[in-house]
Amino acid sequence: MTLQEEYQKSDLKFDREKIIWKNPFRGQYWQVMMRWETPIMHKIAELCVNEGDNVLECGFGMGILSDAIQARKPASHTICENHKDIIPRLRSWAKDKSNVILHEDKWINVKDSGYSVILIDTYADDDLPKFKQFCEAK
Repeated sequence: MTLQEEYQKSDLKFDREKIIWKNPFRGQYWQVMMRWETPIMHKIAELCVNEGDNVLECGFGMGILSDAIQARKPASHTICENHKDIIPRLRSWAKDKSNVILHEDKWINVKDSGYSVILIDTYADDDLPKFKQFCEAK
């Protein structure tokens, strides 16, 4: 079983500061996302997203980048997330945001195109080598 497959079936642990999971290959807890990444995510949104953009965000995690993108007022904001423990948090976060489109699957399976911005922050992602080709097609 690959690291991605192990991660996808694992139960994540959440607290205010981080998301972690137990890697069965090593028997250690590994960090998926941490609160200290907030300034980085805000800078990414500041540099990449303009008001009125159509944004595709690959990976929701703690929603840090999602919050920063929303603050930039995109026309649409499609978010891909495929971890069973993160999807309910994404749904809750998105429920009052009319410009958010949820894609509860891998980003590689997005069929839409016409995005002005595509951002990725995924974890244990075997499809990452295909990201450049994916973006060129969108």
